[in-house]
Amino acid sequence: RPDRVQVVIGLLMRQDGIPIAHEVLPGNTPDIEAFLGIIKRCKHRFNIRR
Repeated sequence: RPDRVQVVIGLLMRQDGIPIAHEVLPGNTPDIEAFLGIIKRCKHRFNIRR
């Protein structure tokens, strides 16, 4: 709807379904851009090497 703000919510969960982190992005963010950005930030935030 043009009269409402749209957002994309990214949710990072453990294998057992427990949420670890989330991100809220503008609604016009392409899926691949959102996915790659969240992966990059989570690698830095949680010190993940691979």
